[in-house]
Amino acid sequence: MTTKAGSLKNFFRTEITRWSILSFMLILLVSVPALIWILKTASESRIETMARTAAYSFRPRIVQGQARFVQPQIRTALKLKDQEIAVVRDPSLEVIYFDGTDYPKTQCRPDKIVCWVNHFSQVERLEPIYFDGDHGKVFGYLDLIADAVFDPRWVVFFLLLIPIIFISQGWGLVSVLDQASDKISSQLREWSSFIKNPKRKASPVSTSMFSEFEDLQSGIVSLNTQVERLARDVAKESKNEAQISILREIGHDLKTPLSQLAKYWALLIDTVRSRGVLNEGEVKDVERTMSAMGSIIRQVRSAYLKENPNEPIGVPSPKTELNIILADLRVALDVDENTLRYIGRDSKISPIQITHTEFYQVVENLVRNSLEALTDDGYVEVNLINDEERPTLIVSDRGVGISSEVRDQIFDFDYTTKAAKGTGIGLGIIKRICAEYDAELSYSSQLNVGTEFRVKFQPLKVKEGPYEAQNLSC
Repeated sequence: MTTKAGSLKNFFRTEITRWSILSFMLILLVSVPALIWILKTASESRIETMARTAAYSFRPRIVQGQARFVQPQIRTALKLKDQEIAVVRDPSLEVIYFDGTDYPKTQCRPDKIVCWVNHFSQVERLEPIYFDGDHGKVFGYLDLIADAVFDPRWVVFFLLLIPIIFISQGWGLVSVLDQASDKISSQLREWSSFIKNPKRKASPVSTSMFSEFEDLQSGIVSLNTQVERLARDVAKESKNEAQISILREIGHDLKTPLSQLAKYWALLIDTVRSRGVLNEGEVKDVERTMSAMGSIIRQVRSAYLKENPNEPIGVPSPKTELNIILADLRVALDVDENTLRYIGRDSKISPIQITHTEFYQVVENLVRNSLEALTDDGYVEVNLINDEERPTLIVSDRGVGISSEVRDQIFDFDYTTKAAKGTGIGLGIIKRICAEYDAELSYSSQLNVGTEFRVKFQPLKVKEGPYEAQNLSC
């Protein structure tokens, strides 16, 4: 069971969505910790600067026991907010001077002078205060609690901004790839049309939409050229094989009447020599055999040669012409009027746009084809009528009919269902003549009942004034 292939657009969109989500998750995993670390470092660096500056500036006074005066001055100097704290503690981390404020216990220790408090919204630092500068015995600590430098709202904003950026970027990529897929699909459709149409000589596109396609396009053009060349070679080879097959059939068909002619001619010569008189039956045998050979030769010439290219076009009296042709065929084919019947239903038939010779060929080949299909008690009926103001020849037989398996092949020059009787080119001749004079050729058939052929001719085109046949260009 085969599955239906997905479209290029859907493939691009699925892949972009998948990779965008993966990229978004990766960015979050990397950027959020990085952002937190940057903000944490900035807050700790800020409070370190504030604490060291205050401790260095106010150390002498703090050591002299003026903590009660120094604490408010530190708040003022550092511009602390109400929730921020600056207090001096002794080495045991107890507040040295209580000014009525309920100071919380410090979360830091001498071995951990920086810590985060109040749900990470503030940072606390214990800055050591020495008796003699930066070294020696510790007098106490400046405990400083300040707000972190970042606002959680900015973190939320950042977290919302990332997906918005990714969605915008993904939409832009989808739009671009949609356009690219449309161009690629258009290119592929054009190449497909170019390959399917062997008669198209031009390049599929003057310039490739993408430089990466140039080699592929060149390969397609080259491949199409090779396919066309192979198709021409195969067609030529098939045509040669068909012509050879036709020549073999013609040789086979001529062999039989030639053998009969030799036999009948020998009998005729023997009779003349022995009796001194002609035998009329033997003469008729010779004439009938020569007529059959002449018919085969005419069919071959009609299939490949225009007997008289300058013959005027026009059969002004189709009914009279048809009666003459049928009379000739009864004699040539040795059939009577009961086997080859003429039914004249319409009294007046319009002149026909065709030459006399080719009208004769159409009638002869249809009649011969029908006679060869007859059963023992069968017959052929010929009629000429006006159908939609167009002269129409109808030849029907009560014969074996045509099977559905071969109906598409009966007009091929090299096809016959009667290998022992015909060349297989009679109906091909009729088809060629009908095409030349824009006549409609059709047939209907039923097995073991019979077949009816119809040729709907074009009415004769005449110039103004006296009757004058007009030649048509093929």
